[in-house]
Amino acid sequence: MKIEETLKEKRRMLRFLLYYKGLKPTTPNKQSLAKTQFFYQRLFDKPKPAEMNPNRNPQNPTRIRLIRECSWMYSDSSSEESGDSAQNEYIHNPTPAPELRVRRSYSFSFSSEELEGRRDEGRQCLVGFLLNIRRFSSEFIQIYINREWELRGNATVLGRDDSKFLIHFDRDIDRRVGVRANPWAIDGAIFVMQPWNPNIPLSQARLPRIALWMQISDLPFEYQQPGVARRMALSVGDVIQID
Repeated sequence: MKIEETLKEKRRMLRFLLYYKGLKPTTPNKQSLAKTQFFYQRLFDKPKPAEMNPNRNPQNPTRIRLIRECSWMYSDSSSEESGDSAQNEYIHNPTPAPELRVRRSYSFSFSSEELEGRRDEGRQCLVGFLLNIRRFSSEFIQIYINREWELRGNATVLGRDDSKFLIHFDRDIDRRVGVRANPWAIDGAIFVMQPWNPNIPLSQARLPRIALWMQISDLPFEYQQPGVARRMALSVGDVIQID
């Protein structure tokens, strides 16, 4: 047993003999300790202790915190919250509308004598309203009225604004028939005429109401009675007469 232990001890000494050979015992100093520490750090990849390198600047925790605040997660959440708060603030406190300032330009006054001659000509006119999606020219309206309507005189279109026409009639009977025989048909389009009114531009002329015949077709036999027809006609306007 002693022989085996002696052999093991010799083998152990021979194993580390290469490392011990050539080394001289020296007193450790700061430089040797620094080299040894650097060797251990390179060998085991360990971080260097702070006490062995006093010249190293400490880590800045404030900088790390700012970097984390600028990450995608925090920036997205903060932008959404800020956007929602700004939108809520705009809803509860909307921007007031700007104050309207009335700007008055030049005003003119004219006597009745200066306008009477033109008003006499206007009283000989009727305003025609074209109630159709189609649009006709002034020349077409004038030719159609003189050709298709049985007039005692002549009709002349003096002005037009979109679907409104100012039509002059030579004879008073043509003006009276033009208003009483409403509505008219011009190439299949409804055409209604009413007297001209002074101090109103043609673009601001309005048609308050008109009497029209309404035909209800494809009704079953049991629905063809005055009560049913009246109820259906009330959806369009006031009922004047049922035929």
